[in-house]
Amino acid sequence: MPEQEREATYHRRSPWTARRMVRAACLRVWRGIYFLLDTLWPKDRDLVIFSQERRYWENSRYFFYYLVHDPAWKGRCVWLSGSEETRRRVSTENGADHVVPTYSMRGLFLSLRAGTAVISHGLNELGPYQNISWRKRVLHLGHGIAIKQVGLLNRDLSAAGRALYRLERARFSRMVVSSHLDRWLTMGCHGVPHEHAVITGLPRNDALLGASHAPPNHGRKALRERIRNRKTILYAPTWREIGDVRWFPFDDFNMDELEVLLTELDAVLLLRPHQYDLGFREQILPLVSRTTTMDVLTGEVCPDIQEALPSVDLLITDYSSIYLDYLLLDRPMLFLPYDLQEYDRVRGMAYDYDLITPGPKPLEFASFLTHLRRALTGEDAHGDARGVVRRMFHTYPDAGSCKRVAESLSAMS
Repeated sequence: MPEQEREATYHRRSPWTARRMVRAACLRVWRGIYFLLDTLWPKDRDLVIFSQERRYWENSRYFFYYLVHDPAWKGRCVWLSGSEETRRRVSTENGADHVVPTYSMRGLFLSLRAGTAVISHGLNELGPYQNISWRKRVLHLGHGIAIKQVGLLNRDLSAAGRALYRLERARFSRMVVSSHLDRWLTMGCHGVPHEHAVITGLPRNDALLGASHAPPNHGRKALRERIRNRKTILYAPTWREIGDVRWFPFDDFNMDELEVLLTELDAVLLLRPHQYDLGFREQILPLVSRTTTMDVLTGEVCPDIQEALPSVDLLITDYSSIYLDYLLLDRPMLFLPYDLQEYDRVRGMAYDYDLITPGPKPLEFASFLTHLRRALTGEDAHGDARGVVRRMFHTYPDAGSCKRVAESLSAMS
């Protein structure tokens, strides 16, 4: 690179680099100050804070709603959010008294005063208040039931990354799991002791099973507009680090034949791309635009896919753990693990894939169509296998997970 060009490039980049360095330095100073404040500040054991910065979803939303509306719960719950739109949603469902702006003096005070923080992913959900002291208890609800080698089992995690991961997980007072099998994997992935992984089930699955204490289903209206009383198939593959998802991974795929079958069965096929799958538009939109038997169910249309599952008659996926929640409904499912060996090599499966996936795995398009027809006409040959896997991953196949998590939270006091 010529010297003048190199100098010009430096001057273009250096302001942003300097800003990032200043910002990082300020964050380190603030986190140190906050840790000291959180260490010294008196705690209210009955005050529980939730936060996902700009989101309000997943297990945190379902458990928060349960606590706010449970007359038996005597504590106080507050949701901290840096998004006005999110605060509006929380307020609509739970009342204005239960939501506070993150970046406010009141938000800072409540974060310091709270005896417990509830998260679904990591401490970064707490935003500027993530560098908590050891005096604050942390209840981790989880993102879902793991079937992949995540956390400490991630082969690409460096020694430094592993040490930092252990340090964060050591702050978790309790981690919610769904079964004895899930507990053992959680212990291995996150390095937590046996007694810190409590078997309760996931709060969001209470809604899946029709619990009266579930929050409003906002995705139902958008779903009805697409279903229009037809049988519903949901195709929800997981994201890949090794390239885009190959939708309908058959060399002999024929859109016309698929459309004929869906029309005959009076069914609609809803395609749910992962939020990080940037290639679905090129593959899917041209197909959807030419038919009324297929539609795209993006995160903008239905932010919480859990709200759609009760309306689904057949689930198609690959390595997404969405099917483990769907098992609670005991409905047919179909798997398309077309790149299993490559995915396992890069991402790593925690279990034998065939052992934990109770459904057909067609390799050819004709077989795919056959299994679609069988599933939607009542020819279900995998009910017993689903029962076995359901017992493996769900100790409590009921709508009482929120209650059990609340009991665990109370026991932490």
